[in-house]
Amino acid sequence: MEFIGLTTYIVGILVRPQEWIGVIKNMPIIDFIAFFTIIATWMSVSSRALIVPRIPENLLIIGFFIAGLLSHLAHTYLGGMIFTADTMSKILILYFLIIVIINSINKIRALAWIIILCATFNALSGILQYYKGYGFGGIVPLVFSDGMIRIQGSGIFGDPNDLALFFIMTIPLILVFIFEKEGLFVRVSSIFCGATITWALWLTNSRSGFLAFIVTILAYFKNRLRWVKWFFFAVVFFAIVINFLPSRLSNTMLDESAYDRVIFWGEGNRMFKANPLFGVGYGMFSEHSYSRACHNSFINCYAELGFVGYFFWIGLLYTVIYGLWKVNDCFVRENMQNVNSLLPFGNAILASIIGYLTSGLLLSRTYVLPLYILLALGAKTSYMMANGTRLAGNLFPASHYRRILILSAGSMLFFYLATKFLLRVF
Repeated sequence: MEFIGLTTYIVGILVRPQEWIGVIKNMPIIDFIAFFTIIATWMSVSSRALIVPRIPENLLIIGFFIAGLLSHLAHTYLGGMIFTADTMSKILILYFLIIVIINSINKIRALAWIIILCATFNALSGILQYYKGYGFGGIVPLVFSDGMIRIQGSGIFGDPNDLALFFIMTIPLILVFIFEKEGLFVRVSSIFCGATITWALWLTNSRSGFLAFIVTILAYFKNRLRWVKWFFFAVVFFAIVINFLPSRLSNTMLDESAYDRVIFWGEGNRMFKANPLFGVGYGMFSEHSYSRACHNSFINCYAELGFVGYFFWIGLLYTVIYGLWKVNDCFVRENMQNVNSLLPFGNAILASIIGYLTSGLLLSRTYVLPLYILLALGAKTSYMMANGTRLAGNLFPASHYRRILILSAGSMLFFYLATKFLLRVF
C-alpha cells in the first residue's frame, strides 16, 4: 500500500496530470495522495513493518528545512516562514517517504522504471509540441522571434531547462537496463525510451542541460571503464556530441545572457555578505535582485539561507555522494550481499546527481523535487548495499563534519573569486 502511494505521488509530481486533465484540474489530488501515503507509512513504521534507517542524511535534510525557516525568522517575516514551511515540507516528505518505503532491489527497479516512463511521457509530449504545435494536455512550446522552438513541460517543468534536467536524470537509469543482464523486451523498451528522451532533450535546446548530459554520461561510464578505456571513450564521445549540439549551444557561451548570470552571482555574494548567518530568506533572491534569478544553485543557497543553510545542503550532497562512492569502492571488494544487483543503480544514481549539480552551476535549482528524489534514492541505495553498516549507517565521525565545513567555506570562496574573475573577463 505504501509503495503504491509513493509511486502514485511521484507520478503526480513528474507527469502532473492535475494541471492539464480537465476532470481533476486544479484539484489538490497530489496533496491527498501524499497525506494518505504518510498515514499508511506511519502505521507501518509504528508496527515495525518498515523502519526509518539511522543515517546522517536524515539529520542534514531536517537541518536544511529548519535553516529555511530560520532564514525568515531572522528577519521576523512570519509570512515567509509559512511559505517556507509549505514548500520545503514537500522536499522533506518526499525524501522520508523514499527513505522508509524503498527497502528492496525490486522496489528500486520498479521506481526506476516509473521515473523512466514518466520521462518518456514528457518526451513524447515535447516531440509533439515541436512537430504539431502542442503536446499532451494542450501544452505548447516556446517560440522565439528568430524562429527557435524550445519544448517545455507543465508545472515544475515549465522551463525547458528543468525539463532537460528531468530527462538527464533518467538516462543513467536507462543505461542500467540496457547494459545489465536483462531480457530482450526490457532492453528494447529501454533503448526506445532512451532514444525518445535523448531526442526530446535535444529539442529543449538547453545549454546547461546539454552540458549536464555530457558530464552525466562521462560520470556513468567512469564507473564501468578503467582509466585508459574511459579516456578513449570520453574523447570519442565528445567528438561525436560536438557535431550535434543544439543551436543555442553552438553559439558563443560568452553572450549577454552569460554576462547577466555573472552579474547576479555577484548579487548573491553581496546578499551573503549582508546576511552571512541566515541569508536574505528562502525564495527571496528575486526580491533583492530586480526580480531576476541567481542562475547558480550553490550561490542561490548561501544567499537565501546563509552559511547555516548552505552547511546543511552541502553536507547532504557530500554525504550521499560519499556514501555511493564509498560502497562502490570498498564494499564491492568484500562481496557483500545484494551488492552485485544494487551496484549498477548506485552508479547510475551517482552519475545523475553529478550531472544535476553540473547544471546547478548555471541554474538556480537548489530546491527542485527531482534532485531530492535522486538524493533520497542515493542515500537508501548505498545504505542497502552496505547492509546498513556503511559509514552513513551510523552518525558521522567528527572528521566528516569538518570536511563539510571546509567544503562549504571553500566552495563559497571559490564562487566569490570565480565571480570576480569572470566580471573582469567580461
